[in-house]
Amino acid sequence: MLNRYAVAWRQQFAKRLRVGRVIQANFGKEWQTVVFINTLKRLPWLANSIIKATHGKPF
Repeated sequence: MLNRYAVAWRQQFAKRLRVGRVIQANFGKEWQTVVFINTLKRLPWLANSIIKATHGKPF
């Protein structure tokens, strides 16, 4: 039972956490944050795909 839970947890959260870590890495320095935010402003489809990748389906 514990093994099935661990597999289900990984399927639900592993990708989201990985994407979150990549995003967080772009906020380490002020210039990185400015570049990242300006990129998202110019590419709204990228912002939407990040949101979809880091949020689960509604309950």
